[in-house]
Amino acid sequence: MSKFSNEYNINVDNTYPFNLRLKPVALSMFVQDTVARFLTSKNLASFHIIKDNLIWIIKEMNIDLIKDLPFWTEDIKIEIWVSEISVLKVYTDYKVYHNDELIAQGNILWLIIDKNTKKTYRTDKFVDKLGQIDELVLGPHTKFSLPEQKEKHVEITYKINHGDVDHNDHVNNRSYIRIAELTAPQGFEQTHMLKKLKIKFNKETFLDDILTCTAYATETPNNFVHKITKENDSICDIETLWAERTDKTTIAECNLNLIKR
Repeated sequence: MSKFSNEYNINVDNTYPFNLRLKPVALSMFVQDTVARFLTSKNLASFHIIKDNLIWIIKEMNIDLIKDLPFWTEDIKIEIWVSEISVLKVYTDYKVYHNDELIAQGNILWLIIDKNTKKTYRTDKFVDKLGQIDELVLGPHTKFSLPEQKEKHVEITYKINHGDVDHNDHVNNRSYIRIAELTAPQGFEQTHMLKKLKIKFNKETFLDDILTCTAYATETPNNFVHKITKENDSICDIETLWAERTDKTTIAECNLNLIKR
């Protein structure tokens, strides 16, 4: 059984406007696209299983960023594999490379549910099709947990719009990451870079829903817990860990480097 990989070129919409480096939320979508391509190669993609009224959903996601993410016009390679299959769960682990150097890694917990009843469907039926490689990049898959929350950092409300909704008619997971990013102080992303991201999705939301995102500080500096709720129901829990940026490349310097290339 071999790993599955795909390459992506970074376009300007995938980058921060102040330095043209790849955004972590865009990286997460590239990883999910790679998984979708893998499932398509196994005839198990969303458009294959929907005929049985089944859909794939992401329950949890972990991203560890090891190096500065690359710039606009550069290429990355994403390598994924199924690392664990149980009765109701499928884990895909992944690694991300730039110029053959490992820059990020993580894992995603997937479930299959019945679109109408929302009940989980047995994933172990697909063991033979999916295959399994016993390599865990973040160690054993453990139960999701959050650090203890201290003082409230900030709280915002957000109304779901058409740009947030995916082909399953519910809010795409990338939108929850973006909502959490809105709780950062003004200019925070220009001075700090994301190092770790942990997400657990609890309930789906839909067009025009009003969400509340509350960010809490923890005992660890630049470590935050973001709780997204709808009328006090837990929708999504996110943990982010940031580090001060060492790369001070300006947009002008970035453009000059691109010209030189």
